Amino acid sequence: MTEAAACAGEKACNAIAWNGKTIEARCLTARELNDCYLPLRYDVLRRELNWTIGNVIEPADLRDAYERDSIAFGIFTTGAQLIGAARLIVAAPGTDVPTVRLLRSLGRQTRLRLPVAEISRVMVREDCRRLGLFPILLLSGLLLAESAEVRTLILSERDDARSARMMANYGFIRFADGFAFVDELIAPEEPAATYVLDLCFVPETRQTIAARRQALMRTADGLFATNPRSKLASSQT
Repeated sequence: MTEAAACAGEKACNAIAWNGKTIEARCLTARELNDCYLPLRYDVLRRELNWTIGNVIEPADLRDAYERDSIAFGIFTTGAQLIGAARLIVAAPGTDVPTVRLLRSLGRQTRLRLPVAEISRVMVREDCRRLGLFPILLLSGLLLAESAEVRTLILSERDDARSARMMANYGFIRFADGFAFVDELIAPEEPAATYVLDLCFVPETRQTIAARRQALMRTADGLFATNPRSKLASSQT
C-alpha cells in the first residue's frame, strides 16, 4: 500500500468497525486480503460468473496493481469467515482509478473533483446474499472515503434498474453508461454504468450515514442468525 493509502487507512478504518452477535465489519489485514478476499473474488468472478480473462488459474492471480493503493474492508462471521468484501482505491496524485482510466481510453469525459476514490471489487458470497450486505459495503466505502478526505467517490456496477435505484437511494448520480467494463483481469458479459458521489454535497450528515449503516448491520446480523443457508456457510469455516 502506498504511503497515501496507508495514511488514509489508519484514519478511516475505525469508521467502519462494528460487532454484532453473528457478524462483524472491519478493514482487512494484508493476510486476510490474501487468505480470504482473493479467494472470495475467485469464487465469484471465476467459478460463478466466469468473468475472468487471461491467465487466472488461482486466487492469487486476481491481485492487481491497484491493491497497493487500496483499503480492503469486509463483513465477517464471528467464526472469521469473510462473507462480503470490497476495496476503496484511493488514487495517488497523478494517477487514475480503474473506471476513470477505462472511460478515458474510450474517449469519455472524466472531469471529476479531486481527490477521487473508487469502490471496487464488491463481492458477496452466493449463499449469503439477500441479507443486505451490498448496501452495507457501499455505505462502509462512503464512510471510509469521507474519513480519507476524498472529494469524489466513484463506483461502476451492472447497468440495470435495481442497481440504478439503489445507487440513487444513497445519493449517487449516473455519470456514464453504455459501455462494457473491462480491465486486465475481468470482462463482465453485461453492460456497465458508472455512478459518482460528491462528498461535499452529501445531503445526510456523517452521523446519519453511520446510523443508517448500523441499522442495516443489525438487520443483517439478525437475518444471518436465522438464515439456514448462511448458518450452513458459517459452520463450514
